[in-house]
Amino acid sequence: MGQAVDTVRVVVTWRCNRVCGYCCNRKPAVRAAFRPARLHEVDWPAYRIVCITGGEPLLYPERIERVARLASPRSYVVLYTNGLLLDRSGAESLERAGVHALNVSLHDPRTFREQYAATRRAVRGTGLRVQFYVWNGHSHLVSTWPGTWRFWVVDNCDRSNEDRVVLADWLEEV
Repeated sequence: MGQAVDTVRVVVTWRCNRVCGYCCNRKPAVRAAFRPARLHEVDWPAYRIVCITGGEPLLYPERIERVARLASPRSYVVLYTNGLLLDRSGAESLERAGVHALNVSLHDPRTFREQYAATRRAVRGTGLRVQFYVWNGHSHLVSTWPGTWRFWVVDNCDRSNEDRVVLADWLEEV
């Protein structure tokens, strides 16, 4: 018996400012798992967790804010991002809109330290919780750094407790 569905993963754009070869969101089979829906068709109060993702959602901060505001006040709203477009003002806007946490994926070992530091500066003084994600093949590069870390395995994108929606209001091909 599977887990009860308590999470919705919402794609607000397929566009991204990176081109990572291992990104599961670029794969047709993964994209096909997301059902197109309009904002008003999603039963927002039914979900305990709302995950806003993409591509790179920070390309369209107004979309993030709109989804976060639609989520139930009881929902925990998490933004999945590479963090490259995040600054202090943006972090404050996300928090005001109702985002509770950021899952920041670090992709390029050459920029891990810079991206990590920039994200921590951007959220300093806000209530945003940050969790950093790194491909498990690079875990040795960051495992001693402070912060909350998770390590992912390529092609491990399935979660049995979530619905997947791509918002047709903003659907574009990439």
